Amino acid sequence: MIQFYCTKCDFKSIVEHFHCPYCGSPIIGKEVDYTGRISNITTIYTVPEGFKAPVRIAIAVTSNNLRVLGNVPDDDSVKENDEVYITKKEGRFYFTPVHTKY
Repeated sequence: MIQFYCTKCDFKSIVEHFHCPYCGSPIIGKEVDYTGRISNITTIYTVPEGFKAPVRIAIAVTSNNLRVLGNVPDDDSVKENDEVYITKKEGRFYFTPVHTKY
């Protein structure tokens, strides 16, 4: 996964930027291995067309304090405070337990 960071200020993101939204400086991308800890999980039962309900989503916090919103498995294998791998597929982030190979 790629982390993007500003060359001048402390801005960091996992969403691609070309210029810093705070100071306007160039953004550099760096390949990193992402893991995080789940801070919150919720289940959405009323979903937009094209999604199958229910959808479980969570917020994971990385070691450098980035917050990532993503999908978690439906089988309760991921719970709050669990350490997870963060992967990105087709523009979406997914969390899998660290104790499970993905």
